[in-house]
Amino acid sequence: MDPEPITSNAKKLMIVDDDADMRTLLAEYFRRLGFEVTEKESGPAALQAATGNRFDCFIFDVAMPDMSGLELVGEGKRGSAVAQQKAAAHGDLPQTPRRCQGE
Repeated sequence: MDPEPITSNAKKLMIVDDDADMRTLLAEYFRRLGFEVTEKESGPAALQAATGNRFDCFIFDVAMPDMSGLELVGEGKRGSAVAQQKAAAHGDLPQTPRRCQGE
């Protein structure tokens, strides 16, 4: 088993998906790339976790029951903690690490 990456200077990523298997798969993938990952199961849980915390990037599921990823982005535009952050959809997975790093 590969050792966990050192995350002292890691980019902070939040993954929001109601599908626990997908969330875990994405989280493991990005941890191996060196990201510090927070996992949340819903839009409301993500908004609560983002309050008072700074994340460099978010990955949202666009089809969640309580609040879709698009609605979550909309909340960000209205001034929540998600407002000034970068987001990516699942279909954009190969490009996500670069976008999280601002490239």
